[in-house]
Amino acid sequence: MKILLYFLIFGCANILLAQSPEVIANIESKGHRLSPTQLHERMQSPELIDVTSYDLNFIFDSSLNNFTGISKVNFIMLEETNQVSLDAQSNLNIESVLQDGNIPLSFTRTSNRINVQLNETKSIGDLVELSITYQANISNSIALTKEFHDGVPIVSSLSEPFYASTWWVGIDNLKDKADVVDIKVTHPATYKVGSNGLLISEENLGNGLKTTHWRTEYPIPAYLVSIAMSNYVEYNNTANVSGTTVPIINYVYPEQLTSEVQTQLDAVPYYVEFFSDLVGDYPYKNEKYGHAQWNWGGGMEHSTMSSQIHFETSLTAHELAHQWFGNKVTCGTWSDVWLNEGFAVYLEGLLRRQLYGEEFFYQWKLSRNNFVMSQDDGSVYIPPAQAVSDNRIFNSRLSYYKGAMIVHMLRFKLGDEDFYQALQNYLNDPLLAYGFATTPDLQNHMEAQSGLDLDEFFADWVYGEGFPYMSAEMDYDQNNHTAALTISQIPSHESVDFFETEIEIELISSDGSSEIRRLNLTQNDQVFYLEDLPVNFSSYELNPNQDILTYVYNATLNTTDITPNEALELQLYPNPVVSQLHLLAPEVIQEIQILDASARLVLNKQINDREADIYVQSLASGTYFIEVSYTDRKETKKFIKK
Repeated sequence: MKILLYFLIFGCANILLAQSPEVIANIESKGHRLSPTQLHERMQSPELIDVTSYDLNFIFDSSLNNFTGISKVNFIMLEETNQVSLDAQSNLNIESVLQDGNIPLSFTRTSNRINVQLNETKSIGDLVELSITYQANISNSIALTKEFHDGVPIVSSLSEPFYASTWWVGIDNLKDKADVVDIKVTHPATYKVGSNGLLISEENLGNGLKTTHWRTEYPIPAYLVSIAMSNYVEYNNTANVSGTTVPIINYVYPEQLTSEVQTQLDAVPYYVEFFSDLVGDYPYKNEKYGHAQWNWGGGMEHSTMSSQIHFETSLTAHELAHQWFGNKVTCGTWSDVWLNEGFAVYLEGLLRRQLYGEEFFYQWKLSRNNFVMSQDDGSVYIPPAQAVSDNRIFNSRLSYYKGAMIVHMLRFKLGDEDFYQALQNYLNDPLLAYGFATTPDLQNHMEAQSGLDLDEFFADWVYGEGFPYMSAEMDYDQNNHTAALTISQIPSHESVDFFETEIEIELISSDGSSEIRRLNLTQNDQVFYLEDLPVNFSSYELNPNQDILTYVYNATLNTTDITPNEALELQLYPNPVVSQLHLLAPEVIQEIQILDASARLVLNKQINDREADIYVQSLASGTYFIEVSYTDRKETKKFIKK
């Protein structure tokens, strides 16, 4: 059954991605991609303005091939200057720029931007409105596409990561969110247009035309602004989020609104309520959630109205989860996109665990681990020099699935209570909510809630590449029901010397029963002394629930009749040590004494146990000797204090 489930889950993995390979290929086919130099220039552009709102108008011709756009950009001056720059890629034919509705301004075009000369020098805090009129052709806009379903046109947008400025003029980066966006589309009256926020009006203009007006009053980055236009039928529902009734508005191709699709859409309110209970209220509960069907392939998490090719559970849950992770709190750079995609994949997994049970979730984790470990390299965090490529940003193995497993490992490390509370703290942080976050922001919240130091975890698992190959060897003393377990590790990539992690071991009895214990791996070839093993113990499994991203290539069991004294010598680790020295002994320790290099006693402690933690952070750096006293003998070992 596990093998069958593995292929069912792993075989369809690609359809879960917000940016599927089909979507990326569609973008690449249109050309006009920004060069790395242009992308660097955009991401590093000076912050001269803070956009407060956009009023975006799109007037399509009857063929739906060309459109006139009018972008009204309202902003606050952040510097004293008489010039501002907006993002407008070269496929937009700029006709005019007006200031405050009636003042014509001169402008120049450079590097996919429009540089505007204001009518006078503006001071910090001044409010300015620019209205930019332009002409464009859909075939030349990377973010817009015109396709067909059942012979009917479907026009839709996908701007992530860099392409909003191929269909409207504004600030197209991860530095600024507009507080309010109005989207007005003039189009054939037989069609419906879906977009962000609330539907304000649908005005019939005569001559077979209509203007549809949507508005969102939640902060939104440029790449999440969207439109989708076709002969949709509407299929609606509601969810209850903390007493607020949230409309669920779905625009579906009429020929595809089958009873099966209706059943799929009827499940969405439960998904909204489940995620709200898990990580906090649906972030746009005062507006709506919903879907607009499209042909791009996969889906895209446009704020309040995701675009999707179908409505199966995995894809629908993924795009919904983005409303929290990616939309409410948006990655601050494309290097940090795992904060969007890793969490969306993981929440989709948690929903399916809720629906289908633990066995399904085991297979879900197994398939993702196997996919990630199909190659030995790659980090979750994207080095900035690589974060200019769609294929690297939306790498399914790294940004999505390795990202999801790192999220799961954080939950495994922190425990559910601290993990979920840390997520809510992160999502509700006034400096991050409806704004931007980077990887250190997440780490800070995980540490603040748990009290743990996660520097090593993030260095190894987030910034480092690869994963550990692990080998385990157990010497089992069946007379005393004890064992010495040695765990060795070979990192798959040279960027990480050793992957520190907690890991579980399942001790399996011959009658089929088992128990799980947790071990803390801090050094290579580490030895763990296990006591009170089951009387009928017969085998063991490392990482039995696939909670850690690791490949266990060997797990041997040696059954002996030896005593604990023979099975294990005194173990000290870590060595060298910074603050806490762990002792693991073959018999009960009565007392320890620590002497410095000149044989001066610097610490004395009574123990009465086989294991002990000795805090040595107050000792000066240097060489020390620890003398361990047992009932009838003593043992001395050397260690280094960093």
